[in-house]
Amino acid sequence: GNVAGTSVGGAAALWLAAHYAVWSAGAVLAAASLLCCAALLFVAKPRAEEQTGFAWRNLAELARDVWSVARSRAGWLTLFLLALPVGSGGAPQLVAAIAGDWNADADTVALARGVFGGLLALAGSLLGGYLSDWIERRTAVIIYGIGLAACATAMALAPHTPGNFSLFVCAYSFIN
Repeated sequence: GNVAGTSVGGAAALWLAAHYAVWSAGAVLAAASLLCCAALLFVAKPRAEEQTGFAWRNLAELARDVWSVARSRAGWLTLFLLALPVGSGGAPQLVAAIAGDWNADADTVALARGVFGGLLALAGSLLGGYLSDWIERRTAVIIYGIGLAACATAMALAPHTPGNFSLFVCAYSFIN
C-alpha cells in the first residue's frame, strides 16, 4: 500500500501540476492527506495508564531486540544487508528528474511512475512476499537487489526513448 500509494499520489500531483496551477496540486494532495488522517478518528485511544512511558518502553524494547539480533553472526550480516543501498528502491524518486533525457513528458512520467508503476509495485510486492515464503529472506533481499541493479543498468544502456523509459520504470517498480 505504501509503495503503490506513493506512486499514484505522486502521479496525481505531477499531472495536476502539469495541467493546472501548481497550487491546485498542493491543495488536492493536502485535502487527500487530511482525508487519510480522518481515519484516525476511528482508532481507539489507549488508556492513560498505557500511555505513561509508552515511547520509552518501546524504544528500550526495540534497542534490546536490535542488540539481540546484532550479537549473532547471521544477525549482524542481516543488519549489514539492510543498511546497504542496493535493493533500497530509491531510483523511482529520480525518474521525474531524468525524464527529459528520455524525451518523456509529464504525462508519460505520471503514467509510468504513477498509475502503471503503482499497480506493478503492488503486484510485485504480493509476488515478492509469496516468493520470500519459499526462499530464505536474506537470499531474497540479495536476489531482489541484484534484480534492481540489473534493471537500472539495462535502463542506462538502452536507447533513450519514451517507450524504454516507461518500460524500465515499470519493470523497476515491479522488482522493487
